[in-house]
Amino acid sequence: MNLISGASGFIGRSLCQELRDREISSIGISRDHQQDQLFLSWIQQDIDQEFTGKNAELISRCDSLIHLAWSGLPNYQDLFHIEDNLLRQYSFIKNCIQSGIKNITITGTCLEYGHQEGELTTEHDAKPNNAYALAKDCLHKMLRILQSKMDFKLKWVRLFYIYGEGQSKNTLYGQLKDAVSNKQPYFNMSKGDQIRDYLHVSQVAKFLVELSDYTIRDGIFNCCSGLPVSVLNFVKERISLEKLNIELNTGYYTVPEYEPKAFWGKPSKIFY
Repeated sequence: MNLISGASGFIGRSLCQELRDREISSIGISRDHQQDQLFLSWIQQDIDQEFTGKNAELISRCDSLIHLAWSGLPNYQDLFHIEDNLLRQYSFIKNCIQSGIKNITITGTCLEYGHQEGELTTEHDAKPNNAYALAKDCLHKMLRILQSKMDFKLKWVRLFYIYGEGQSKNTLYGQLKDAVSNKQPYFNMSKGDQIRDYLHVSQVAKFLVELSDYTIRDGIFNCCSGLPVSVLNFVKERISLEKLNIELNTGYYTVPEYEPKAFWGKPSKIFY
């Protein structure tokens, strides 16, 4: 039985659909009540609260956690990630382990690599340069230390750039779809000469389910396509493939300072 945090989010919805397609039982957790046909049960509580009563009984049924939840995005520079979110996340995961869940899969971020460029492998050191990435990296390190005290497997998954239907309007793809939906004549974007690594959310979901199911693995994993593509070409490709009626206004935005100019990932293999 899988416990899924962040189950109602963008990745979570695709993940839960993938679990249902594979007939893998799951329990969702959220601070808001969102009973869904994708789940046997739904736990309504904040992630840093102690499991008690019925919620504790539901957690005791689970042997795996796929942890997606993380609040405060896309404000990557906000100190909230370090001062508040980090300890809340750690408390929740430790709570799960103390409740008997020994197979832990957690989503990190490619931003943990910092300003490093080119093909990034899991052998590269983490060099985070914004509050969000630093908090993620600290959480990873804290959980590695916890492994010396408690017995559990930890799969740390660094996600690269994800896209798909239902994505937040704060993302590049979400902004493009929103502009088309609002019948705007132009899509405002940067020059688009940054090189990135894009992967559809359905492929991310498959990766997470398969990695979580392979219980003997432990370590860091890159979840990415391995294919470097410019942001401009990515947008043009989506416009062409999805037959979107919109023109591009490039150079409207500048690229955030915390993002390197060109990087992509080397995909991790789950099975050897």
